[in-house]
Amino acid sequence: MGVIVETNELTKAYRGRYAVQRVNLTVREGSVFGLLGPNGAGKTTLLKLLLGLLHPTSGQVRLFGEPWSRAHLARVGALIETPALYGHLTGRENLEVHRRLLNLPKARIDEVLHIVGLADVDERKRASQYSLGMKQRLGIAIALLNRPRLLILDELGRGTSTFDGLSIAWAVTEYIHDPQRLGCKALLATHYHELCRLEELLPGVKNYSVAVQEKGDEVVFLRKIVRGGSDRSYGIHVARLAGLPPEVVHRAREVLLSLESQEGAGQGEGPAPGRRPHPYRQLALFEPQSHPVLEELRALNILSTTPLEALNLLHRLKEKLSRPGESEGHGQSGPGGR
Repeated sequence: MGVIVETNELTKAYRGRYAVQRVNLTVREGSVFGLLGPNGAGKTTLLKLLLGLLHPTSGQVRLFGEPWSRAHLARVGALIETPALYGHLTGRENLEVHRRLLNLPKARIDEVLHIVGLADVDERKRASQYSLGMKQRLGIAIALLNRPRLLILDELGRGTSTFDGLSIAWAVTEYIHDPQRLGCKALLATHYHELCRLEELLPGVKNYSVAVQEKGDEVVFLRKIVRGGSDRSYGIHVARLAGLPPEVVHRAREVLLSLESQEGAGQGEGPAPGRRPHPYRQLALFEPQSHPVLEELRALNILSTTPLEALNLLHRLKEKLSRPGESEGHGQSGPGGR
């Protein structure tokens, strides 16, 4: 199969600090290329370099076997970060702008709206009124409009809860991979390391990841792309690098360990291809705490309480809450306490 994307020693630096360093990448036709790595590791920067949205400091990009040129973009569909939409236009009108620029038949708009599940949206609704998830789907529809030979998607599922986003990314990858549906060559960037399992389940999926070096509690992003997936997202490490206070980072580690032990998170498992993902329960960040006042209220029979008794009860409960030490032992928050 022919090579769709190829980079040679591709590097991007900002004032001497590397965002992407000496990346050598080959994506062949007929494959779904999964690029995994935490926030801040350089995934989006790499995708922008492939699309010409950033100029490399050094190195080379080749698309479809030729040195990069703007003419190649006619065969590429992409969604990088937040989709660029005209907020005063409806979803269909946004697609119409791109359809005219690409000189495509009008029927293609209905096709892509159906693919992304926006066909039944009120046609009077402006894009500025869309939810974040709907805006993402409209962005994918725009990317699919020209039946691209190469599809580049950055962080599928952005703007939704963790398991919703993972489920969306999983389903979209299956859809892209299926030759009876889309069968497009795609490069997908994500920090959902659970998606690594798709390489075992779908023959055209290949995993690559941003290289990371761990030294105890320290993590160093090497700014290089290596073959294989990742079993961790390193989100808390990225938060530390972003400047979060040390006590917040430490508490976040405690909460993560507690959530993982309670919910079995981070197992790297996913649904079998074509099956609907397991309906995971939303994780509870703060468990309900017991309190004498709450217990007394729960035991109260409202129907047999007179108005005067209710006033006296409220007065007594208010005094309880005002007493020093009355709430001791009941102020811990989050899983696992302090």
